[in-house]
Amino acid sequence: MVNLDDLKNIEAEEEVLNFIMVKPHRFHDISHILRADDFYRESHRIIYRAMAEMILAREPLDIVTLTEKLRHDGALDKVGFGTIKHIGMVGVVGCVEAQAEIVAEHSRRRRLVEKARALEVMAADFKQDIERLAYDFANDVSGMTATADENTKTAKDAAMELAALIDQRSARQGEMLNTGLADVDKYLTGFEPGQLIVIAGRPGHGKTALAGTIAVNMAQRGKRILMFSMEMSREEMLGRFVSRVGGLSGEKLKKPNDMSQDEWDRYIKGLDEVSKLPLTINSQGALTPADVASIAARWESNGGIDVIVIDYLQLMNSGNRSDNRVQEISYITRSLKNLAVNLKVPIILLSQLSRANDKENRAPKLTDLRDSGSIEQDANTVLLIHRESHLSDDMKTQELTNKTFVNIAKQRDGECGTVLVTFIPSRGYFVNYIDEGRYEAKGFTPPV
Repeated sequence: MVNLDDLKNIEAEEEVLNFIMVKPHRFHDISHILRADDFYRESHRIIYRAMAEMILAREPLDIVTLTEKLRHDGALDKVGFGTIKHIGMVGVVGCVEAQAEIVAEHSRRRRLVEKARALEVMAADFKQDIERLAYDFANDVSGMTATADENTKTAKDAAMELAALIDQRSARQGEMLNTGLADVDKYLTGFEPGQLIVIAGRPGHGKTALAGTIAVNMAQRGKRILMFSMEMSREEMLGRFVSRVGGLSGEKLKKPNDMSQDEWDRYIKGLDEVSKLPLTINSQGALTPADVASIAARWESNGGIDVIVIDYLQLMNSGNRSDNRVQEISYITRSLKNLAVNLKVPIILLSQLSRANDKENRAPKLTDLRDSGSIEQDANTVLLIHRESHLSDDMKTQELTNKTFVNIAKQRDGECGTVLVTFIPSRGYFVNYIDEGRYEAKGFTPPV
């Protein structure tokens, strides 16, 4: 039996606290790594919270002021002046982030042992739903989540976390997680960890192509993408990416014997560049949230993930026996939202729209989201995609054009609105809007 008392590093805890005392202006360097509950010793947890409150209130921080703060809070007896004095005498470390990671890792290991012990008991109870049990455990482990009480923050603790987040946003302004489509990104505030982003559209309007465009744009900026493609095979999805990056018509890849030498060169170039992108594609069908959580947890521990893309919601199942599809969809979207929060990555989820907008000959609305109102409820951002159409030359059928509307129909912390983008059908992706009169889609070569 593992002894939890062995899973600690007191020296690292002391060095982190000393660093905060000596350089309180650098607190944000570690506040995104650690929380008070990550410290093994109760006295260290109390000191960390007190320091965070003082820094937030912009109060001077040293041995004397910290001691008075703890005395005022009635916590000095629990900590002891000797502990405060000892921490003040610890040498300042050069790389405090490394020490903070050590403290956080020991904390995660203690929580993992506790979860494994709880799982052992529940797994032996045949009254437990095994699918739900597997999902909940995978979901918990993937994010190393704590109990509800540990995730409940005071206003001061939450304010400190917000301050750290604003600092992080400021530091990475040039590398925001966005679509790479300029007009769309003027509206979007960037995809944040823990967000669920829904891209919805009718079949054939390009939701898969839009998700692929966003994935490649992010991957080309070094972001690690995990894609779940339940409708297209890995080869089909990768073929689109090669076609796009190599500047080659997708039709040519289906008839390689007809390709010219220049087209072969483009194909080789595209294949080489795509093979180097930090992209991982899973093409398993009928995934459950538990499947996604399990696969994502493995890849998160094997190099990390920046974004997850799932194509698409209506092809998933809950893993639970249910005749109520609305309840099943609600369970899936809530589970994926929780997974995004626990893994601290944005999840881009594709979804179908009902046929109401087609029947009524109008642009889609949020109420057209198919199967469940929980899709809109759980999503942080909803993009509705809609391509224009016109009558065919024989006046018998409607044909989709390349002019595409992207409606940012919901954005919790940002503006909503509609922008235009252009679909490049020969290569299966989108670019910033180009007036139809200025190019011919068949021969269009977009800038790199």
